[in-house]
Amino acid sequence: MDWQQARRLLLLTFTAVNVVLALALWLPPFSQPITQLWLGQFREREVRNQLAAQGFRLEAPLPRAERVRPFLRVSPPAPAVIQELADRLTRLAGTGSAPGGWGAPAVLVQPGGIVQFRPGRPWGAPVRLENPGAVRQAAEAFLRAGGIQAVRMLRMARIYYTPAGRAVVEYVPVYEGVPVFAGYLRVFLGQEGVEEVAAFFPTPEGFRGDPKGVLDPGEALLRLAGYLKVNPSTRGGTTFTGVELGYYAPPSVSASSWETYAAWRVLTATGEVYYVNAFTGEVEAP
Repeated sequence: MDWQQARRLLLLTFTAVNVVLALALWLPPFSQPITQLWLGQFREREVRNQLAAQGFRLEAPLPRAERVRPFLRVSPPAPAVIQELADRLTRLAGTGSAPGGWGAPAVLVQPGGIVQFRPGRPWGAPVRLENPGAVRQAAEAFLRAGGIQAVRMLRMARIYYTPAGRAVVEYVPVYEGVPVFAGYLRVFLGQEGVEEVAAFFPTPEGFRGDPKGVLDPGEALLRLAGYLKVNPSTRGGTTFTGVELGYYAPPSVSASSWETYAAWRVLTATGEVYYVNAFTGEVEAP
């Protein structure tokens, strides 16, 4: 990463913050939201300029910066949650065999609590895979039919496509309003409907430790840009389309519990996802 540019961004932001604080002392209270809006616009414009200078584009608004966050400790999915999810998926399974030799419906529980589901035949109606809106509607119809949101509160995270051309709608669990990127529910769709589902719902054990300083989202993007300069994406992911703060750590099959860290999740126009540790600035590409 170009640290000269990063220092320049931090210096300009620091100067802008001091200007805003000075204005806040003298301006009437009703003017303070205006100064905060100005600061956010200034910060976002500067980040966009810094990224453009390195050959990257930001096509998403920068989220609000947060000052501190604790760690979030999680444990493997609870047996009762696994069983309830498996039961609900089983009730959605088709009967008989589908063309192409799919065979009987199957719900499998992998080591570590990963639940995989394959219906006897594609579930639901045909889907126009080239239409993200239609893909999302088909996935959400599946979730409603199975009452999956009753098992764990979920938030739609992204839509991407596999090399084989299937569409995938990914959801992540939410804990106290914050997305937990360490978990997921992925709905795989073909042209005839839902073909497969995979889910991993770690159990939140609560926040742990003293709150730590959180990296500014603009700085996180610049860290990622520096990482991609050294480790270029094989798919040419140079346009950032989404930035969101949540909790992440790779799933552990053998651990009884593990800590997830605050992370900025960054999506690219080519369907890639990166996690920037909001405590250390390190980049992880799963």
